[in-house]
Amino acid sequence: MFLKPKSQAAPIVLLIISGLWMALLVIPLLYSLVFPHPYLREAIQAFEGRPVSRPELAKLGGEINESFGKLEHAIQLGAYYHGSAEYKAEQLHKTKDVEYTYLVKFKKRPHFSIMAIEVTETDDSPPNLSSWVGSIGGMVQAYLPPVLLLAFSVFWFRRSRTRSRGQHYRSDPVADSSRVPPVSPSSN
Repeated sequence: MFLKPKSQAAPIVLLIISGLWMALLVIPLLYSLVFPHPYLREAIQAFEGRPVSRPELAKLGGEINESFGKLEHAIQLGAYYHGSAEYKAEQLHKTKDVEYTYLVKFKKRPHFSIMAIEVTETDDSPPNLSSWVGSIGGMVQAYLPPVLLLAFSVFWFRRSRTRSRGQHYRSDPVADSSRVPPVSPSSN
């Protein structure tokens, strides 16, 4: 086997892998918070019941408002970016998909939900927007494994470091007991 479970390298490798996995979840989220898609801003305004300039967003906002009520709160949880390019009829066609995930609260729903908004842009055509609303369980399933793996790897790494440090500083307790001078009773 490449790594032995008791070696020093195993917790370090696991820590690096789990850190990269968490980075793959967090970096797109931070990027989307700093540079939000302009089309997305209008979509959120439509879900809040505010007027928007694009008729397709107004229609989608109306459908969401009829089903779930107006959007009261939205906290962005994640972002997923995907791009592709293909040749058809000797022309290059590029597609860019961005999916944003929000923790949302609607007026007609008594509890928080997860809402995903997907923006698909093909070549220079206007973006296509689709959305769905679901339970929080799906987001927990997506974020829980990397968080647990990162927590375990940090625990294992710290535990292995304290054990390795302790081996360098501790001596044999049996050998040390022979060197301790006997304690004499004090006379008062």
